[in-house]
Amino acid sequence: MGFVVLVALAYYEPAQSSNVKSPPEASTPNPLGLGGANLIFYLFAWFGIAAWCVPCILFTVAYVCFADLSRRGVILKLGSALVFSLSLGVLAATSQSNPEALQQDQTYWKGLGGALGGYLYSGLPDAEGVMRGGFLSSWIGPLGTYFLMGATLLGSLGVYVSARPNAWFDKVFKAGERFGEKLREQKENLKKASEVD
Repeated sequence: MGFVVLVALAYYEPAQSSNVKSPPEASTPNPLGLGGANLIFYLFAWFGIAAWCVPCILFTVAYVCFADLSRRGVILKLGSALVFSLSLGVLAATSQSNPEALQQDQTYWKGLGGALGGYLYSGLPDAEGVMRGGFLSSWIGPLGTYFLMGATLLGSLGVYVSARPNAWFDKVFKAGERFGEKLREQKENLKKASEVD
């Protein structure tokens, strides 16, 4: 299934979809036909650039079905693939510079981040024209969003490619515990120093 979606993504042109052009342009048909072109149109509309992660997610689903992984390993693999896709979409929505050019191309007609990335970062207008969403833009701004989503993207990629994601999380957890212990020690030392003075 992942390979089929990858082929449809690779050969997609906006004129193939009946949502862009009615009737669709028959000179460059999608290998999966009108249904494949419309599927890719909606994937790009919802996820933007992150639509290219859908085949990877489907490959991951197939892998975890046949691999000898614990339940936690399966959840970590699938969860990291989904988090990677989400953070990529938000990063794309954050870095979108010329939305008018995207409207003319119509491949990413909801923006580089798609509807999901646009909703989370800058917000999208509803049927009445009222802006909904835009949490990240208003809470932490573009620079904070770059840092947060960049760290999330790299962290999820690290978990995904790790041969043993459980061990990776255990190491991160132990490092966090050691950091917490050092902070407590430092706090106690400062408290003792202030009592002596």
